[in-house]
Amino acid sequence: MLQVDAHAGLRDTFEGSPHHRACAMRRVLTYARATQVGIRSLSAEEVAVVPTLPTELFFDHDMRDEANWLERIIDSLGDTVYITIDVDGLDPSIMPATARPEPGGLSWYELLALVRLVNERRTVVGCDVVELCPVPGLVAPNFLCAKLIYKILAYRFGAALRWCSPAVSACISALVSPCASSCASTSGRPADCPAAARSLPFPKIPPHIHLHTDAAPSQPSRSPEAGAS
Repeated sequence: MLQVDAHAGLRDTFEGSPHHRACAMRRVLTYARATQVGIRSLSAEEVAVVPTLPTELFFDHDMRDEANWLERIIDSLGDTVYITIDVDGLDPSIMPATARPEPGGLSWYELLALVRLVNERRTVVGCDVVELCPVPGLVAPNFLCAKLIYKILAYRFGAALRWCSPAVSACISALVSPCASSCASTSGRPADCPAAARSLPFPKIPPHIHLHTDAAPSQPSRSPEAGAS
């Protein structure tokens, strides 16, 4: 399991229960080994027991000291991976809407780079995104979580796409094969795409480029206000 979280969750019991959220990852280790990323809050009890557990911790304060820190995380994983993302693993400057925020944490693009690399190098069998606590009037954290789930699904299943819709091909014509110009002039159905027969893989879009497949709504024209010069 790959866990992104501020908290280790490795207590054996907490408040009299072995099933408290503070014990979640300790229970997971009964069934699978874990890689825990972005950790920056754990108890003395957890520090003492970590060397005896089948888990590898990447502490937020020093995990970036080596340039290949993402590769090291990937190398610690098995062939099949379940991803669990607690949103408090992110920097609270971009994710304040969580019950137990901690200073530090992953940036948006660091998290995307990690999730993308896991999907490229390993078989992801499932995922969850947890602990969003919406703040009335603050929509950005809600949108972040929705877009994160969208990105995870795109990284997991995007490579299975075999054709480019006209809207997408118009956005990425400079990044892909002649399929883009061909698709842009056709109806966009798989049979109309000359790359379909070649099983063209979905292009690797840089994570900072966001594609919108729906046409932008037309803006109604406005007449100048009466009396305006």
